Amino acid sequence: MDLKALQSKEIQAYILKHQDEDVAKLALKLGKEKHPFAAEILNQVKGRQKAKQKIPQWLKEGILFPPTISLEQCSSEQSAEFKTELITGKKLIDLSAGFGVDAYYFSKVFEEVILVEPNTELIKVVEHNYSCFGIKNAAFENIDAAGFLNSNTQKADWIYADPSRRTDSNQKVYKFSDCQPNIPELLPKLWEIAPNILIKAAPLLDIHAAMQELQYVKKAIVLSLNHEVKEVLYLLEQGFEGEEVIVAIDLLKNSRNTFEFYFSQEKEATFNLSFPQQYLYEPNAAILKAGAFKTIADKFGLKKLHPNSHLYTSDDLITDFPGRFFKVIDTSKPDKKSLKQSLPGMKANVSLRNFHGSTSDFIKKTGIKEGGDIFLFATTLMDEKAVALICEKLR
Repeated sequence: MDLKALQSKEIQAYILKHQDEDVAKLALKLGKEKHPFAAEILNQVKGRQKAKQKIPQWLKEGILFPPTISLEQCSSEQSAEFKTELITGKKLIDLSAGFGVDAYYFSKVFEEVILVEPNTELIKVVEHNYSCFGIKNAAFENIDAAGFLNSNTQKADWIYADPSRRTDSNQKVYKFSDCQPNIPELLPKLWEIAPNILIKAAPLLDIHAAMQELQYVKKAIVLSLNHEVKEVLYLLEQGFEGEEVIVAIDLLKNSRNTFEFYFSQEKEATFNLSFPQQYLYEPNAAILKAGAFKTIADKFGLKKLHPNSHLYTSDDLITDFPGRFFKVIDTSKPDKKSLKQSLPGMKANVSLRNFHGSTSDFIKKTGIKEGGDIFLFATTLMDEKAVALICEKLR
């Protein structure tokens, strides 16, 4: 990547002019023009298009983007800003800075932020972007985490890490010990530098398995944006010996849902089963990922349709339930003939919960058209019979 050429007014103007164009068509156009910086321009256009939804502040003129694979793992603006609610202090060391989105927000709540990144080209891009943003309290270390720790003599309030989940052969991995840097292996050195550590992990990593790899986990936060789980955060405090609190947070446009529990509570919680009553509830994605299947029923006085369905029911409407809730209009056998009688127009938003097959197979077999105002849950009840619950969404 020719950083000097990309910073020229001419190329920046070209990028901004074509930033919303179809990349394949733009590639043909650049090919015909025999543009000397065609590859760099295409990469910048791809980066800006990816950033439009995820990190719109980075659409500022002059901001440069690395190859899009480096944007894959970076936090969104919402999730990065959320982390500043969790930690603050004088100095933070980001051991896996990447594109620098998290560190950008940390720089607003720490007096000093140190970004450690082994990719020379990437850290040059980040340093340039920070200059465009006017960030003056960041230092940059072009070295891997292990090398930095071996030579570092500085102390910090917090260490942050979002380990790379791709191997040298570009294979995806999820266990902390398979990622780079290898946090479990480096923990003894990390504790010599800071008493607090915040680690970001992919949602696919099992929470129990993750905590077994770590030490002194005080809190695990499942973070969801608009009902989609994006990341799981682990807060470590040196010497902590209590039970980890599990927090499920769903960040919405103008609000948030928060649910806290302990795994010991979940283990001890009991629930009752019931056939569908007037109202149906489905917890948000963060709660489901966190595994609060019994605790959520216990807290809100709900009954489950089946031990493995994770759908809940009640005769009294619970309006502060953290998730979606519906009014049950009808119950039908999950076949085409029965649904034609119960579902006028044969149109609904279909979801399968503890039900054999896939949503696409179910739609194909029943002939239902997707969409409309009606919601259909194909699921299994407490008597092990499969049903289709036809519902009206209340929230």
